[in-house]
Amino acid sequence: MNKRFDLLREKGQWDFFDKIIQENSISIDYIRGIDDIKEKYTLTKESITPEEIHHFKKFAILPAYDTINQENVIIVTSIMRRMKKDIHGKFFNKRVIMIPDNDFIASFDFLFPDENKLSLDIELNDSNLKTSSIITSILNKAYRLEASDIHFNWRKDNVCIRYRVAGHLLSEQEDSIPLDIAENVRIGLINKTSKEVYNIQTINAKFSTKIANKDQEYRLSVMKSVSGFSIVIRHLHDVSTNETLEDIGFMEKPTSIIRDIINENRYGMFLFTGPTGSGKTTALYTVIHEIDTTKDLAIKTIEDPVEIYYEGIDQVSVNTQGEKENHVTYTSAIIEFLRQDPDIILIGELRGESEVQQAGRASLTGHFVLSTLHTNDVESTILRLFDLNMAKDIVEDTLCGIASLNLIPKLCDCKIKVGKTKKFKMNINGCEKCVPFGYPGYHGRVPIIEVARTKFMLDNFKKENFKDYYSKEDNIIYLLENGVVDRETADAYLKNEENGINTLSNATKEIWDDVIKKGVN
Repeated sequence: MNKRFDLLREKGQWDFFDKIIQENSISIDYIRGIDDIKEKYTLTKESITPEEIHHFKKFAILPAYDTINQENVIIVTSIMRRMKKDIHGKFFNKRVIMIPDNDFIASFDFLFPDENKLSLDIELNDSNLKTSSIITSILNKAYRLEASDIHFNWRKDNVCIRYRVAGHLLSEQEDSIPLDIAENVRIGLINKTSKEVYNIQTINAKFSTKIANKDQEYRLSVMKSVSGFSIVIRHLHDVSTNETLEDIGFMEKPTSIIRDIINENRYGMFLFTGPTGSGKTTALYTVIHEIDTTKDLAIKTIEDPVEIYYEGIDQVSVNTQGEKENHVTYTSAIIEFLRQDPDIILIGELRGESEVQQAGRASLTGHFVLSTLHTNDVESTILRLFDLNMAKDIVEDTLCGIASLNLIPKLCDCKIKVGKTKKFKMNINGCEKCVPFGYPGYHGRVPIIEVARTKFMLDNFKKENFKDYYSKEDNIIYLLENGVVDRETADAYLKNEENGINTLSNATKEIWDDVIKKGVN
């Protein structure tokens, strides 16, 4: 018996499933995946309306035509959710084909070329195609998708290109390029950074190029992998250095606490934490702008690499290429900065004991230190500092504030008002603004923040002892009550918090899973 059926029986749903099969005399066949789809099936010969296509994709239904048996069939990943839908007759008679879940999207795209998928606007088989044109086309597509990152994954026969939009790698926007072209693209990207291609297996550098008639900045990360290479391009969005905390989406209460921290402390350490891509660097530079209102402060930064250019301050990039005595590391830069009489030192990331020790010493000797740490919340940040061997008394004397950031899905402008309240719910049908990005009803993300004033208030290093404290739960409730997020997003976040998972990378997918389940009842 198929494992899927065993699972249904465990959940007590087998009787219902078996009843459907017997009453409708439905036969169930199984296929291995996308390769079988391409070999045996085409799009159903029945006419299909746009509304039906939307219905199929929404409920993971794939009407197809079996070219061998010459009959209409229906392809699904889980038969339970589909049988209550009125799809009998027109699209299939008595056969259902079950396909592995992870092959469904690829199969759908094969039979229903997605009108929302953006093309690369190039012909990869063109022998005269320049590598620079391929790179530009990929970057152009990412720009149109508003993607934060582009991932290149080497596979056996090709290289898959995926685009991260609002925290999600969009499977429906994937591209693939041949291995030989991908190698040329890799070398072309590295050449843009002025790095020596053949002597460096791991690269972390910046490059710029003109996209959409505007200079765009990117960060390139290249690593050797078992199958070839792992490449990620991060778009360094044009962040204004004149923005306030309100401009980048912070609510009134956490903004007030942050301003108290920077106004009341001439020395100390203020840390921003959160996962990659949560907005830590943007927040750091916004705080720099809030502090440096009179432009009379000496500010030094050490970053890997420098992502945001800020006129009037000294910005240094980590550099570990070439001779070791010429290397610039976080630790060596901090030591050198202390000889140059700075008021503020911004450290891109506290990665290990050495950086933490030097940051602590700098803050003890009359400097205001801003930095980031990869932790999930305020309390775990303090524990991480101890783990990196920062002494308890130094933490107590220098740590003046912690701000922990996340980004969560924001309702699209097509959202639907709930009664006479300020609350809104997602529009399951979406609009032209959100549908192309794979999650109708949601567009973009909004920051949520946990912030605490911690200096001299760490009796037992628990949040109840902080002088001022604002939780992410408070933040998300505020967003819910003011129609920025919906109930499903709030519940998904709070559920992750309870389970100790402080990330919403899968929240929208969870929401859509719930919507699908509710939609068939």
